[in-house]
Amino acid sequence: MACWKLSARSQPCCAPWRGPARRPSVRQPLPTQAMRLQPPRCMPAARSVAMSKTHAPTLALVLQQAAPDPTANTQLRRLARHTLWPLALAAALAFTWSALAPLSGAVIAPAEVKVELNRKTVQHAEGGIVREILVRDGQSVRAGDPLLVIGGLRSQAELALLQDQLRAARLRAARAEAEARMATSFVPPPDMAHDPEAAEHIVRERAVFDTRRLALQEQIALLGEQVRQAEAQVAAFQSQIEATSRSASLSDEELALNQRLAREGFVSRARLIGLQRVSSDYASRIGEHRSDQAQARQRAGELRARIAQLRLQQQTQATDELRDATAQVRELTERLRPSADEVERQTVRAPVDGTVMALHVAAPGAVVGPREPLLDVVPVREKLVIGARIATQDIEHLHVGGAADVRLLGADALRRPLIPGRVTFVSPDRMSDSTGAHTWFDVTVEVERSALPAEQAAQPLQPGMPAEVYIITSERSLLEYLAEPLGLFTQRALREP
Repeated sequence: MACWKLSARSQPCCAPWRGPARRPSVRQPLPTQAMRLQPPRCMPAARSVAMSKTHAPTLALVLQQAAPDPTANTQLRRLARHTLWPLALAAALAFTWSALAPLSGAVIAPAEVKVELNRKTVQHAEGGIVREILVRDGQSVRAGDPLLVIGGLRSQAELALLQDQLRAARLRAARAEAEARMATSFVPPPDMAHDPEAAEHIVRERAVFDTRRLALQEQIALLGEQVRQAEAQVAAFQSQIEATSRSASLSDEELALNQRLAREGFVSRARLIGLQRVSSDYASRIGEHRSDQAQARQRAGELRARIAQLRLQQQTQATDELRDATAQVRELTERLRPSADEVERQTVRAPVDGTVMALHVAAPGAVVGPREPLLDVVPVREKLVIGARIATQDIEHLHVGGAADVRLLGADALRRPLIPGRVTFVSPDRMSDSTGAHTWFDVTVEVERSALPAEQAAQPLQPGMPAEVYIITSERSLLEYLAEPLGLFTQRALREP
């Protein structure tokens, strides 16, 4: 193989080796004009001439360009010194910042504004025929307002019958209670005194009360008159007894005088016997009067007992009626409860204050099935929150009370600021769709009204508005963030089966 050597003059290629050639000094550059490409002497002359003509200028030009310039080399060193040190310092600072500066992580998920308790779907337990539609889509309602009327008239007729029986039983019980107290008048219950549907029963029970009270008063009055007569007889007999007693006393005194005269012989024995007979008659009359007086007293007592018995009988009868009426009231009340509930359920009422939407019933006469959705009511006074679905692999970063940021999406979403909030609910178990192919965790974030921007606070949040949730996780450095995939790869490496 041919060998080539650069030199100022030709030398035979077979010259002895004198050691490595000295490299030209930078300060004493080799003159490029004297450099020639000298072929070895062993090479043919024609080939040597050809190569000399072809390559000599090119190689000389290269060497001329490659020859360093002392001034340029110094400038390069200075430029390197002034450039590399700031770059190295900047790299060191960047590495230190990436290793020490904390960066907040976040779980990002799409979300939407919703009512805290969600909108209310109104249903009917039994279903039936729609008799009336009282609202329309977009109408504002208050809690308890009637929305629809569903059902037939049989339940209402049964309820009306039971209510009428209950009114009659209550009034009967009130009348019996007044009779048991021996009241002078019948007063209906306060809640029924002005009830037009109870007016007929009030009139009937008052008539019964007045009739019974009048009959009792007449009987008591009659017996009272008899008692007074008996007491008058007692008084009369007492007067007779007193008069007869005075007569008997005088007769006894006359008999005593005549007996003294008879012993002296001034009065005949016949006269004396006659006087004795008169005294005996007076004593007999007094006994008869006392017996009649006792009978009169006994009769008065019996009459008083009959009066008390009449009153007791009246009270006993009233008490029995009161017990029966009270039992009937209790029974009718229990029977009335399910019937009233059935009739009440015929009128579908608004569960909360809100706005009607998604009315599924077109016109009266439509038939709805049990538990079939009839309409929805979106609450207006419930708190609005942000609902999001979080991937199952991010559940470890979530907890109730954690910080979160919310961005309301729209045409200018990037210019809207983040709204601070907090996590108020995390579903205790993962949720899934009907097929089970997608799983997630439900998360609710509550934002403060005071944290809303001025332009958003002027326009209240509406359910269904799109949003994006940033749930703040633990802090870590940029270096940890970049090294985490490598760490996971290292943990999983060389573990294939």
